Amino acid sequence: DRSLHAPLLTEEWCMPKEASAVVLLAQFWGSEFYHWMVECLPRASLLPLDLLQDPSVLFLVPAPIPAFASHSLSLLGVLPHRLVPLDRRTVE
Repeated sequence: DRSLHAPLLTEEWCMPKEASAVVLLAQFWGSEFYHWMVECLPRASLLPLDLLQDPSVLFLVPAPIPAFASHSLSLLGVLPHRLVPLDRRTVE
């Protein structure tokens, strides 16, 4: 059953027109430091450098955006204006 494996979007979300791609880093416990460092941030660190530096690539992060998340992504070259907060209630 596909519904067991695919996230369910509970709210309408559309990729902004100016974005060429979106990287999903948000997950249910992603606003907690441990889960961010062990589960979310490694996804970003595996991306090619050109994607990390491409200003048209946006990053879906937990809402509200934790300071440690924006700081750790800035160390990878992802500036705060490229972060899109995604409320944990949006994806189940």
